[in-house]
Amino acid sequence: MLEFGSRGNSTLKEMNRLDVLRMKQKAAESQSSTPVCDVQPVHARDIRRMENALSSSNEPSIVVRMQAMFFNQLRAIVLRDVCLMYVPDGADSLLSMLKHYFMLNAGDAGPPSIGGTAK
Repeated sequence: MLEFGSRGNSTLKEMNRLDVLRMKQKAAESQSSTPVCDVQPVHARDIRRMENALSSSNEPSIVVRMQAMFFNQLRAIVLRDVCLMYVPDGADSLLSMLKHYFMLNAGDAGPPSIGGTAK
């Protein structure tokens, strides 16, 4: 699992489904007591689907859950300040490419300027 922080920094980690579920639950604990919208929490089956995303029976989808979005075609889970990506063994070229593009785009994550000029 490749973990990207909000500044584009990356760490390669060994994580199982339970580790991912705990990380998501920890992110949800820090939210305010009043939910903005009524969305289902993350279930273990959501994470299991990500591990099997390369099966031919899986349709491309984006699943929105409380404090997380799942992009099964990319095998990515996006939390508030972290992006987790499942990376297959032997995909060293993919790792370097992902790290490069995350670092390039990390500056885009800042808050939008109000009253600024359009690009």
